[in-house]
Amino acid sequence: MRFVRWLLVLPAIAVSIAVGVLLSFTLLGVALRGCPAGSREAAACAASWFPQAEVAIDALGSAVAGFLGVALAMAIAPAHRRAVAVIAAFCVLAAASAILVLLAVPLPLPLLGGAAGSALGFAVLRRRAMVGAMRPRPGASPDR
Repeated sequence: MRFVRWLLVLPAIAVSIAVGVLLSFTLLGVALRGCPAGSREAAACAASWFPQAEVAIDALGSAVAGFLGVALAMAIAPAHRRAVAVIAAFCVLAAASAILVLLAVPLPLPLLGGAAGSALGFAVLRRRAMVGAMRPRPGASPDR
């Protein structure tokens, strides 16, 4: 069972990246529908607000991918969870930067979003693990 859990860590990271990309594309489609008719050119929007919306949407998708990547990797890994979380964060950020370069999106804000999402996932799960470790185990005496 332990071996299977280790095998599932990388697909979990890939799924988190896919969820972030799908969320970004879905929100970009919604933003394109909000583009005024005179500003629409093929599959792009020439409205003045669209470039900022595009970068914000990419940052959100990157943050979701970072959070899910760290959260899933820490939840699935049978041991060395902190190290796995750091590796997952780097994998998600590397994939996000590659995708953003291919889409010709300015990198700093989306990568900061991915880093923030990864840090949030690490903090939430670390806190959860610390709280769980402080709970008494069933059947254990309270003085131990």
